[in-house]
Amino acid sequence: MLSSLTIFLIASTVTYVSFGKLELDRQRNEESTLRCLIPLGTWLQRSFAPSSLLAIHDVGAVPYYSQLQTIDSNPQSLTDLHIAKNGFSPEYFFRRNPHIAIFSSESMKKNRFFPQYAPLFKDRRFRNKYKLVGISQYDQVFRSFWVYVRRDVPLKKDSLEKFPFGLATK
Repeated sequence: MLSSLTIFLIASTVTYVSFGKLELDRQRNEESTLRCLIPLGTWLQRSFAPSSLLAIHDVGAVPYYSQLQTIDSNPQSLTDLHIAKNGFSPEYFFRRNPHIAIFSSESMKKNRFFPQYAPLFKDRRFRNKYKLVGISQYDQVFRSFWVYVRRDVPLKKDSLEKFPFGLATK
């Protein structure tokens, strides 16, 4: 049978390792917020009219720093009553007609979005109405934010040149 000292040492080691991992996660999250989310929100605020509507699945730092009206397009939204009750749908997306739509992907090179967004990306209306203007890398394992803008929304060339690539290099 294990002694009390052995159990204490095992529990202490597990706790120490867990806190170390939490600290590393906190540092990575802080760096990603400072180098991706805040610059992306600030870029949106500087690049688009204050009346612009932003659709994004992550209603944290980006909408806060953009100061734009925001649709929580997360398929399991808690802040958009329609999506919370009915789920995400292309019809609702097009009815709201956001100026900017940002989707999180688990890749910098392929659009690995929530599966609930697949019907939107297959919809010809989306391809005809929106264009990809940039991808901002959030973390080292290539989680990224893909920024789409309606084609009829004016975007100055210098805004595109100042697009924040996050942790990625231009």
